[in-house]
Amino acid sequence: MPGGQIHGRLADESRGAALTAAAAHLARGDHEAARAAAGPAMALRRDDPLTTRLQCRSVRAGLADAEGRPGRADAELRAALRDLHRYQASFGSMDLQTAVSAHGRQLAAQGLSRALADGGPGAVFGWAERARALSSRLRPVVPPADPEAAALLEELRHLHVQLRERRLSGARPDPGLQGRYAAVQRRVRGRSWYVPGPGQTESPVSLAQLRERLAAPEVTFVGHLISQGRLHALVVGSHRPVVRALGPATPVLELGRRLRADLDALASHHLPKPLWDAVLASRRSALRDLDRLLWHPVRDLLGGGPLLLAPSAALAALPWTLLPTLHRRPATVIGSATAWLDASARAAARTTAPVVALAAGPRVPRAEEEIRLIADQWHGSGAMSAAITTATTIATTTAVRDAAVESDILHIAAHGSHEPQNPLFSHLDLADGPLFGHELNQLSRLPSHIVLSACELGLSGARPGDETVGMAAAFLHAGAGSVVAGVARVSDSAACLAGPAHHAGLRRGLSPAEALAGALAACTDAHEEAPPFVCFGAGW
Repeated sequence: MPGGQIHGRLADESRGAALTAAAAHLARGDHEAARAAAGPAMALRRDDPLTTRLQCRSVRAGLADAEGRPGRADAELRAALRDLHRYQASFGSMDLQTAVSAHGRQLAAQGLSRALADGGPGAVFGWAERARALSSRLRPVVPPADPEAAALLEELRHLHVQLRERRLSGARPDPGLQGRYAAVQRRVRGRSWYVPGPGQTESPVSLAQLRERLAAPEVTFVGHLISQGRLHALVVGSHRPVVRALGPATPVLELGRRLRADLDALASHHLPKPLWDAVLASRRSALRDLDRLLWHPVRDLLGGGPLLLAPSAALAALPWTLLPTLHRRPATVIGSATAWLDASARAAARTTAPVVALAAGPRVPRAEEEIRLIADQWHGSGAMSAAITTATTIATTTAVRDAAVESDILHIAAHGSHEPQNPLFSHLDLADGPLFGHELNQLSRLPSHIVLSACELGLSGARPGDETVGMAAAFLHAGAGSVVAGVARVSDSAACLAGPAHHAGLRRGLSPAEALAGALAACTDAHEEAPPFVCFGAGW
């Protein structure tokens, strides 16, 4: 390595050590020692790497706080997140965009905590928008065609099918096949990292801008935020914006995990009657308890109309639509208000005579019946496209990708899996194998509304930086307007009832969130437990 590079690296490490020492002094409450330790290391340079910029701004903010200059501290924290967002915009890969948010986790948490301590709704909203789901504020990027990436995904699809067939046949695991599958996954993931990003960032909307958009009567925005282990709700509606403390977050998170296990168990019709009754009672109890913790303290602030929900990432995959307070009420879950405003504007520009595409996957007992019933809702409307599936044809990955580009509403009745360790390898099971989340950003266009009616594809992984990653999130990130998906397993009977009812509402001109609320109510009216479908994105 040339001597100049060695000297530069040593200088960077020396600055990092000085800033680390300053942070340690700040943690002990000795700001004079912190300033002395940091010295010239606090001067920012144009070519500083991101980690150095963030570390420097963090020390500057800490010193400003210690010296009684909260405005200066806020300015440094805001500038740090702008630096992070610009860096994030250099990547086209959702995987990298969400991963680099971890660099700003501490700064974002610090800003949100300070805003909550002051209690001002405007500041809390501003920091909630800056602090979470930064990737949702980046415009979708369609990368240039990459034949090698396409070949790798085809190989991965083939390997996945081989592994599944061995598993279903009861054959012993094949370490060589498993190793090859993992190696191809790494190559797919690594290749996606080289996709260039949009380069431009979206400034977060202000509370005043959101209130102007929510000017319709009875519309309410609710942000459930977690800070330092405590839960808070920011409520914005026709009244004055309010922030309320809801208590510790741990009970809510534990109830969410318990409820998901109950919902997964109830999606199977093979439980003995006594066990079924016990799990059903547990489900209803958990829903009541979650409703009490999340909604009872703010019920007096809710209008009678649609809800815009902006929960922290750890809460995004709760079955919000099943909570008693939200029964029959249109609600959509968003990554950020900024992203919602942009997506809803794009969705409003779509045609009022939508092209509808329907697809069924293999091994879903009532998928073709579900597709037929949905097609019946659209026939004669002038909006129905030729369905991808017929009574005898099961959709392939190519057919679904083509339909996604050509349609305005896409309904896929196929099994799928959420992969917690590698969320963008979450997938839909189709005739020729899985359609992976990694494939979605290759599509030049996505529908304004997508329904994933089987399994758990509304689940997401929460990454540091309050980012969510999963199949539904990947569809939205790639440009879909809204996605209805399950946040737990969905029974075939429930999907077969809710799907056609949802499309009946869409055909009448209802928004996706309104149509879903009506479909879930139809399930309960028919004495069927409503499935855990949630609307994500620009659902109204």
